[in-house]
Amino acid sequence: MIYRLTAEQIEEKLGAFFGKIGKFFVDIFNTILEAFDKFLPREITIILFVGVGAFLIIYIFTQKINK
Repeated sequence: MIYRLTAEQIEEKLGAFFGKIGKFFVDIFNTILEAFDKFLPREITIILFVGVGAFLIIYIFTQKINK
């Protein structure tokens, strides 16, 4: 799997404390990817995640500006 991250890679880069937090989110990310892999190719799943993430970031940012 090209896009799969391991907890060891994150822990080496971020340190022990941030590695545990990173491992938590990577486990969630990999679980979601595996669930979507049953229905869609991996590339489409990644594109959907990026698109939804960008939409959420833009929405939150514009809400902060409008207040």
